[in-house]
Amino acid sequence: MKNSRWAQALAGLRAQREAVRSAADRVEECWAATGAEGTDSDRSRRTTAVALSYACEADLVRGAAALLRAHLGGRSPSPSAATVWPRPLRAAWKEHALGQRGGVWRTVRGLDDLLEKVRATAGDDQLLAEIITQLEGLHASRHGHRNHGKLYEKYIPSPGAALLEGESAPTLFGLPKGHWINLNFATGNGVRIQPDRLAEARHMEHDEQSVGERALAFGNAVLELLEHHHGPAASEAPPLRGAARWIGREDELLVYRPPWPRKLRPEQSISLIGLSLLGLAVAGIPWTVAFKTSSHLGCSLVWPSGDH
Repeated sequence: MKNSRWAQALAGLRAQREAVRSAADRVEECWAATGAEGTDSDRSRRTTAVALSYACEADLVRGAAALLRAHLGGRSPSPSAATVWPRPLRAAWKEHALGQRGGVWRTVRGLDDLLEKVRATAGDDQLLAEIITQLEGLHASRHGHRNHGKLYEKYIPSPGAALLEGESAPTLFGLPKGHWINLNFATGNGVRIQPDRLAEARHMEHDEQSVGERALAFGNAVLELLEHHHGPAASEAPPLRGAARWIGREDELLVYRPPWPRKLRPEQSISLIGLSLLGLAVAGIPWTVAFKTSSHLGCSLVWPSGDH
């Protein structure tokens, strides 16, 4: 039973690895079909495909890490969580995926302890040594993602000089040049990478952009190790969950909704004015009722005048 569970788990990990490649191919297809231009619907489909690609990378890293922990702990594998947010929240999921590299950074945070555990048990095992290399690469990608912005500074451009030339702006409260307070509130009319850290910035940028390749390499290394210890994967993989189910179905995952036009047509302006007046009228009903009720009660509480 245990071997059967590992065979199914490895088949699922192998299928997830193929999903990462399929998602990347799908992004290329969307770019080839629409190019840099295209309609708003085309751009929405393309960015959704990118978000799915990032999410598939995250699912691969998360699944590989879960199986590696189970192997090192001598436990049976369990299916990893791979989800896409519910339909009402999918637009927010997409923006979050695009901004956070598909959740890979959240996944990597849990790998620090795993890296230390693998280092402690690696010994002369070449397969574990390869996993250590890939984990360190993922950590470098996360470091670049988090710290690349700290290499910028505010500066005062020199009149008539070339672009980005000038003096560094004075720092505030003794904080580093790249601190968000200096980047937002220090004197200076421009923002640039600190001149003495250009090489570091290029290295961090390379690390940040390499997260996709490193996620795939980490999955490959874990799969090779687990197949070596637990036998080959099953011939039939379990059905994929999460982002992999939506590759090529971007319009079903997130239906495109045209944005509100910047300039309203006459009929739209009339409709907006009518709805605004209706809203004001409806909002005024409770106040009118309350005013009339208070007036009626005020009159009934006045003692009648006249002789008794």
